[in-house]
Amino acid sequence: MKRPSTLTAYAFLYLVFLYLPVLFLPLFSFNSGTIVAFPIKGWTLDWYRKLGEQDTLIQALWNSLGVGTVVATGGGLMARMMKGRNVAFYVSARGSGAWADYAVTDAKSVIPLKKGMQDCDAAAMLVNPISVAAMLDLVQPGAAFVFTAAASQLGKLAASLAGDQGKRMIGIVRRDAPIAALKTLGATHVLNATSPEFAQDLASVLRREKPVIFLDAVGGGPVSSQIFDSMGKGARWVIYGGLGQGSAEILNPGGIIFMTKSVEAFWATNWAAKATLLKQVQISGLVQKRFLSGAWVTDVAAELPLDQALDGLPEALKLTDGKVQIVMAAHG
Repeated sequence: MKRPSTLTAYAFLYLVFLYLPVLFLPLFSFNSGTIVAFPIKGWTLDWYRKLGEQDTLIQALWNSLGVGTVVATGGGLMARMMKGRNVAFYVSARGSGAWADYAVTDAKSVIPLKKGMQDCDAAAMLVNPISVAAMLDLVQPGAAFVFTAAASQLGKLAASLAGDQGKRMIGIVRRDAPIAALKTLGATHVLNATSPEFAQDLASVLRREKPVIFLDAVGGGPVSSQIFDSMGKGARWVIYGGLGQGSAEILNPGGIIFMTKSVEAFWATNWAAKATLLKQVQISGLVQKRFLSGAWVTDVAAELPLDQALDGLPEALKLTDGKVQIVMAAHG
C-alpha cells in the first residue's frame, strides 16, 4: 500500500488548520459574551432573536418579494403549469433578485394569482397576509387567542380575519387610541399593556376566554413573559417577531414541565416549506379572496419606477402609513 506523500500530509494539515476554527463558529453563536474565545461566558439565544430587529435584514427580505408573469420555465410539471400565469413570488436561495425586469426562482416559491388581484396586494401577500392566515389556522374554531402588537398592520389583518372566522382575539396594545378601531374590525378584547389595571384585566380575560394560542410579535420583555405565565394548561407561545428589547423569559418553568406549555417559532418561509400543498392552496386562496372582496386592503404610501428606486427610496421609506411599491416598466 502506497503511503501518503509529505506534500499530501502537509495539504491535509493545512486544511485542518484553516477550517477547524470554522466548525466552532456555531458554538460561539450561543455565547452570551462578545469575544470569540474560550471559555464560553454563558449561553443565550439573544443573538438569534436580535437578527429579527435588524432593519437591513428585514428590508432585504421584503425586497425579495414580488409579482409578475411567468414567461419561461426550466421544466417540471408544476413549472409548466405556471407558464403564462400571473404569480406572486419570493426569491429562493437559488434564484435572482426581485428588483429587476426578470427574476428567477423555484416553482414552489410562486403562488398563482386569481383574476382581479391587484399588483400591490399580490406583491405584499407573501409577508403579513399569508403569515396571519397561517397563524390563525392554529386557532380552533370558536376559540380565543392572544395577539401582541395588535395595533400594527398585521394586527389589523388578524382582527378582521378573526371576526369573520368567529375566533376571539385578545389584542394587546400600548395605547388607548387603537382600541375602538380594533374592536370594530373584529377583536373581542383589546388591552392596553401600559394601563395600571393591565395585570388585573389580563387575568380576568384569560380566566374567562381560556386561550391556548399566544401569537407574539414582541418576543421578549416583561409583558410577553407575563402573558404566557398567566395562560393555562397547554398554552403555546408562538413567537414570530422580535420587537421587544428584553429577553424572552420563562417565569415559571413548572408550567412547561407540568402544564404541557410550550414555546415555538413561526416564520412564513419555514411554514411554506413544511405545509402540505393542499394547506398552502387553502391559505393562499383564503388570502386572495379577502383582497378580492375588499375585506383586506394594502395601503401603498408611494410608488417608484424601478429606474428611480435607489434615488427615491430614502424619502419614501420615511412614510409610515403604507408600503412602498416599486413598479417595473411595461413591456410591449
